Amino acid sequence: MGLFFSLQAFSLLTLLSLHAAMPYTVLMPDGGSPSTLIDAPQPGFIMNNGGVRTDKLEQEAVYDIMRATGNDWATQIPDVCRGRWHGIECMPDKDNVYHVVALSFGALSDDTAFPTCDQTRSFLSPSLTKLPHIRTLFFYQCFTNNPQPIPSFLGHLGPTLQTLVLRENGHVGPIPNELGNLTHLKVLDLHKNNLNGSIPVSLNRITNLRSLDLGNNRLSGSIPSLSFRVLNILDLSQNLQTGSIPPSLGSCHDLVKIDFSRNHLSGPIPTSIDGLCFNLENGFEDGSDLPYDSGIGYCGTPRPESGREVEHLSSTDEDVTKSVRASSALAHKPYNVFMMLLLLILC
Repeated sequence: MGLFFSLQAFSLLTLLSLHAAMPYTVLMPDGGSPSTLIDAPQPGFIMNNGGVRTDKLEQEAVYDIMRATGNDWATQIPDVCRGRWHGIECMPDKDNVYHVVALSFGALSDDTAFPTCDQTRSFLSPSLTKLPHIRTLFFYQCFTNNPQPIPSFLGHLGPTLQTLVLRENGHVGPIPNELGNLTHLKVLDLHKNNLNGSIPVSLNRITNLRSLDLGNNRLSGSIPSLSFRVLNILDLSQNLQTGSIPPSLGSCHDLVKIDFSRNHLSGPIPTSIDGLCFNLENGFEDGSDLPYDSGIGYCGTPRPESGREVEHLSSTDEDVTKSVRASSALAHKPYNVFMMLLLLILC
């Protein structure tokens, strides 16, 4: 089965674009992070004196990274951008020297097969830091039989990185504080690993973050104060989080999906999230919409005969009783996102 992403997350990950008419792959312009590369197809191939168009240091780094994932075959390719494979993206600079901007690993589906990893011996190579133009790193099911922490050196990947996906890899240990140095990151996906410890407050430094998925790990402690003003997706589901929802969540005005389900949260719903609402067009992660008569989390005009007041909700999940009490002000506004939060917390 292929890996399922929510529609919103998928749209954020479509930073890459294959240009079938050209003999190499380019990225569409993003207007975001600083770059000296040319975001457009270039006419023809202009080789340097050695007949190679890939930056030499980056090519050696790619060889190291491919060896580290068990893909030794790549070291036989004399020019990795010219003899590229599905999973590597390159772009030229003004001198027509090509630079690696994306590396992806893991078979998402029969139709989307990046190079797979040798799960018994693969590791994240420090040579990743030798790719100064990298925008996207994607590793899926690469280290499940060789559990390892997320290395702190990933926090030194530089200002060009926009997407970091380490999904279902079996990573263990805490989330490195150094990931907060990736200040131009837009997508951070660490879903379904075995990460523990608390959520680093340093992640708040990633002010351009649009999608944060830390779901299905073993993260514990309280949810830290969050101030992601352009965040669209927040998934902290299936962890060991305790305490209450932080009031700072109300500053995340662009949220369209929140999932705190299957944690051990309790306490009041903060009044600061009163202004948030759920975009009906986006639906839930499984592709379904909210029930027509639920009155939960809709933006705009309320559905007919769907109004209801909520003062107290509780449920038992794995013998842990959780209760949530909404303030009287929120209880009279059933179309705000707090209702969706209640639903997701208590699922």
